[in-house]
Amino acid sequence: QHHPCRGACAGVPACAVRCGVVAYRDHCDRDARLHSLDLSADLDAVRGYIGALRAYGGGDRPEDVLGGLNEALALTWDAAAAKVLVLISDAPCHGAAYHALPDAHPAGDPHGLTPELLLRHMHERRVHLLFTSIRPETDRMLREFRRIYDDTSTRMTITELHLQQQPPARLALVVTSAVCAARRTSPEARAVRRRSGVHDCVPAHDSGPPDP
Repeated sequence: QHHPCRGACAGVPACAVRCGVVAYRDHCDRDARLHSLDLSADLDAVRGYIGALRAYGGGDRPEDVLGGLNEALALTWDAAAAKVLVLISDAPCHGAAYHALPDAHPAGDPHGLTPELLLRHMHERRVHLLFTSIRPETDRMLREFRRIYDDTSTRMTITELHLQQQPPARLALVVTSAVCAARRTSPEARAVRRRSGVHDCVPAHDSGPPDP
């Protein structure tokens, strides 16, 4: 009854939720660098996949964040669906422009990936980005990501959750709010609201993504 996204989702038919997973490490981990599970409605399988993941590897402090984003964009996203990508990161991407840490690849991604390329691709495909911050080492990277990605005119701005300041359980509520915000701007939702005469609403809850 008091769900923060009740108004935001008004006029949108019940949706089918699909989730996927991308686990990334670093370039030195070679074949173990990237692992992924494609988007699926089988949420038990997704939970099982996440539960079987183990954190290991890595050389320097930065990680292959850009490789992880690139792998995520290669999943089978539905063009008409509301899309949210949750980036959980405790280390920045490679490149001296994004941190002040020792870096085996200070010039950036060795495969030529750039935040400009990936974030603009996400923006064009209307993939909303939720960034979960764990350590302050990612702060400079996030500022650069915002400079590229944020566009208040289209309500496409990065939502940030500080996991070091909030209980992990809060992530579920923030993800739900982000999904509902994405639904408001999805092609399907806009078409339904035009047909039904329902106007956009803003979630009245402080945990939701900021709206302009």
